[in-house]
Amino acid sequence: MVIVKPIEKKFYNIDEDFSDTFGPLPDSIYDLQNLTLLEDDDSTHEYSNNNYDHDQQSVGIEDFEILKNKYRLYFVLDFINGGDLDYQLHREGLFREDLARVYTAEIISAISYLHENGIMHRDLKPHNILLDSEGHVMVTDFGMAKQFDENTGRSNTFCGTDEYMAPEIVQGRDHDKAADWWSVGILLFEMLTGQPPFTGGNKYKIHQKIVKEKIKLPAFLSSEAHSLLKGLLKKDPRMRLGSGPNGGNDIKRHKWFKTINWKKLECREIKPSFLPKVDGDCCVANFEKRYTKMALVESPASTPKFSSGQDNPFKEF
Repeated sequence: MVIVKPIEKKFYNIDEDFSDTFGPLPDSIYDLQNLTLLEDDDSTHEYSNNNYDHDQQSVGIEDFEILKNKYRLYFVLDFINGGDLDYQLHREGLFREDLARVYTAEIISAISYLHENGIMHRDLKPHNILLDSEGHVMVTDFGMAKQFDENTGRSNTFCGTDEYMAPEIVQGRDHDKAADWWSVGILLFEMLTGQPPFTGGNKYKIHQKIVKEKIKLPAFLSSEAHSLLKGLLKKDPRMRLGSGPNGGNDIKRHKWFKTINWKKLECREIKPSFLPKVDGDCCVANFEKRYTKMALVESPASTPKFSSGQDNPFKEF
C-alpha cells in the first residue's frame, strides 16, 4: 500500500474485497475512485504528491490517500456530504443573490488559484461544485483539467459539458483560461434564474445558441448582477472579464462583490446563508438514491497500447 498523505477524517464505506487486496485497512469511511496505471512505477506517486501539495484551504481540495495494486491506482478522497450544487438547485429552484454571491466568490477564488498555478479546469458545472457540511463550495472533478504555460497557455481540445462550454470551444478554436470564466458566468446565471441560458433539444441547437444567440437577462436581477454576467459571458474571449493579465482579480473587483471581504472568504470566515441538512459524517441524504445505491464497480478500462508509429491520443489534450 502506498500512502501519499494520511487522512484523519471519515469517508465512504469500503468493501471487504479491498482489504484482501491491500491488507488490513483502518475502520474508516472512504470515497473511492480508481484509474488504470499507465506505468507501474514510483514516479506516478511522486507526480501526484508534488502536484497536490498546496494551500488546500483556498481551493477546497482536501487531503487524500493513494492505494496501489498491480493494475490500478486508487484515489481515496474526502467524502463531501452537503450534496452538489445541481442537487441543491433542483431543491431550491434558484438562489437569492446574497447566497449566489458567496458561492460564486468561493468558486472564483478556487479557479483563480488554479489559473495562478497553471491549471485550467475546463468542466465547471453544478455537478462539479460540492457543498460541505458548513455550506462552503468545493470544486471537484479535474478529469478535463489541463496544465498550461502562461506564454503558450492554449488548447484546442473539444471538451466540457454542452450547456457550460465557451463559444471558442464549441467552434473548435484554441481556448485558454478565459473559457473557465465563461463557465463561471453560466453557473452564476443558473444559480440566479434556475437554469442555464442556452438550452435546447440536442447538442447542435445548444451549440448554435451559445455561438449566435444574445443572452437574455431577467429584469428581476440587480443591475450589478447584469453587469457581471455581461462581463463573464462575452462571446469574444479576449473581451471577457478575467481574460486580462490580472485574471480573476479583475472579477473580484467587480461592484457585485463589493460586500465580499476576500481575505475572510478565503479563510472560510464568511458563512453561507444556506446550511445543508447533514446528520453525521456518513449522511448521504443530500445525494440522489440512484447514486448512493450504486454498486462499487472497478474501472473497466484497460491500459491503452500504442505502436511505435502511432500518435498518443492524449497529445496536446
